[in-house]
Amino acid sequence: MVPLEPLQIALIVGLLVGISAGGYVALLSHRESQVLGGPLAHLFHFFAAAGFVGGLPAAITAAILGQGLGGALLMAAGFLLASGIGLFLYALFERPAQARIQRDDDTGWTEADARSSGL
Repeated sequence: MVPLEPLQIALIVGLLVGISAGGYVALLSHRESQVLGGPLAHLFHFFAAAGFVGGLPAAITAAILGQGLGGALLMAAGFLLASGIGLFLYALFERPAQARIQRDDDTGWTEADARSSGL
């Protein structure tokens, strides 16, 4: 077996925690606000949640393994950058779907609304 470098171990820890806990975070987010952009929007949303959740464990692992503040910040910044890219790609698929749904729901102010408003 090839020995792993400390930053590789921190990366693996961050990925494992991010994938497992990020899946749960994405599930909670989907329950609160439905994803309308299709399977790719779901995938990028999960990717962003995994990156966000995995950053702290990766940074703590890097610091514990002797990489100092620089290694810890490098790990955290990398995971947060991955999360930001995931959210950007998620928005590319989600925004048009939300705009389409909102446009379909917007009927405007009708005569029936005016009569029932009491104004």
